[in-house]
Parts: sequence; structure tokens; C-alpha cells
Amino acid sequence: MQKLLKNSFTLVLSLTVASTTLAELVSVEDSELANFSGQAMIGIDDYQVVQDDSSSVDFMRVTLGSTIETNTTIDNLELGTMDRAGYSAASDIDIDNLRLGHIDPNTGEYVPFVLKNPYMEFAFAEDGNGVREAVGIRVGAGESSGSLTANINALTGNFEIMLDHDNDPGTAPVAAQLLDSTGAATNIRATNIGVAGDCSSNCISLNNLATVNIDDSASVSDMFLSYQNIDLKWASTLNDTSAIDTNSLIKTTQGAFINLPTNLTTTTDALVGIPGAGGNILPTRYTDAALGLF
Repeated sequence: MQKLLKNSFTLVLSLTVASTTLAELVSVEDSELANFSGQAMIGIDDYQVVQDDSSSVDFMRVTLGSTIETNTTIDNLELGTMDRAGYSAASDIDIDNLRLGHIDPNTGEYVPFVLKNPYMEFAFAEDGNGVREAVGIRVGAGESSGSLTANINALTGNFEIMLDHDNDPGTAPVAAQLLDSTGAATNIRATNIGVAGDCSSNCISLNNLATVNIDDSASVSDMFLSYQNIDLKWASTLNDTSAIDTNSLIKTTQGAFINLPTNLTTTTDALVGIPGAGGNILPTRYTDAALGLF
């Protein structure tokens, strides 16, 4: 964790552009300063959250005040590879062919994935000997939007989707749950998504997902990827006064964890990316035939 923390600080500092200006310093009256407003390129916020075991954890968030547009391809993302009794998957997060952004099938132009106010955050707690140590790190953004395409083999985290029942249109939408291979609800190394105990008609394999749109809105939590040595509650996006809403804390489990908000209401049929099943996989590369993506 110490090595990870050091490398993370190096990454954040590398984003800062240093410049030298030769000029005389001149004092400015408060009345003059009142005519100007602005935002720092890098903001640092500190806050504290009481955890479920009544311990207090200190957090430091470093936010880059900018908007990033990206088209990112990761052939394989595998995090949290460690022994977990009772789980068949070897890693907390195991994703093939992960793509943020896509190619417009009509114009052939790249449509980027957008990250506003990206941040890196660190969690600190005291061990049993009173020594302060890093216990978690996460990267995310204040706002995220764009398409996500992936073959998900195992997922630990949250995947926020509302489902209409395919075979019962009159039933109100319900929150989708991450499931294991038997259809039992779990957010640790899940392999399916749908309605617990109803994998006969309302459950699909995460590996067969169609393209979904990530959408941060007022009703969902921010997109992030984290790793923590202990179970942790992180705060969602901070407001201008760095205050936190204790009702919006996001619980994560020890190990790797990903939070994917979509603000999407759909059916399981429409989530399936297999041709003919009703889903849609957007093209993500100009030549994906070898991978069978389109």
C-alpha cells in the first residue's frame, strides 16, 4: 500500500504544469479581489467518516478541476486476485475488452467518454498500535458520462440498473442485483445480473452484456474504482463546502471494488449483447473482427 500511495502521489503531481513568471509582486486591496472569481486547477479536500465498527477513517481527495474526454481500450482488467473462500472466480474484478467510448456507426467518428472533475482519493486509519497508515485508494470523477462496453467475467461492486420484467410488463421496475452463478444476490465476484432467485427469465450473464451508458445524475452515485485493505465507506461527490451527506455513503468491501451508475431502466432481454437477442454492442474499434465484438 505504501508503494501504491507513493506512485499515486507521483501521478497526481505529474499532472501539474509548473511555470515561472518574472514579475514584481504588488499588493491588491480586498475591494479589488472581490471583482474576481475562479477555480483552482487542483483542489484538496479532507473529511472523516465513521465506519460501521465505530472507528473513524480520514480521507484526502485530490481533484483535478478539468474535463477529460477519452476513448480507452483495456484488453483485460484484473484486480483483487486473492483467495476468497466460497467464490469460484479468482479475482474481484475480471473484465475483458473493456472500452470507454465508442465509434458512431453512422458517421464513423469517435464518441468520447467524458470525465468531469476527476479525482484521486486516499483513506487513512490508525492500526492497533496507534500508527496512521493508508488503508484505501480510489480514482473516480465528479461526473461521468458515455458508453461502456465489456465482457465481464467477475465483478465486485455496484451496477445500478432498473429492470422491467420481460414477461410481466405490468410489474413495476425493480433494482437489478448482482448475482452469482446460482442466482443468489452478491456484490462480490458476481457473474450475473438480474433478479435474485429468478434466473430463469430475469437474469443474464455479465459476460453477455450489451453496451450500457454510464450516467451520473442526482439519483445515482459517482463512478469510481477503489482498492481497500478493510471494508470502507467512501463519500460520494463533495459539495462546495467539502461537506458530506452521511446518507449517500458508499460501502465497499475489502479488496478491489468498482461503482458503475447507469440511471438506466431496461429489460434483461435488452441488456444481452448477443446478436438477435435485442441488445446492442456499439463498435469500439475499426477492426474488432478477431475479438468477435462486431
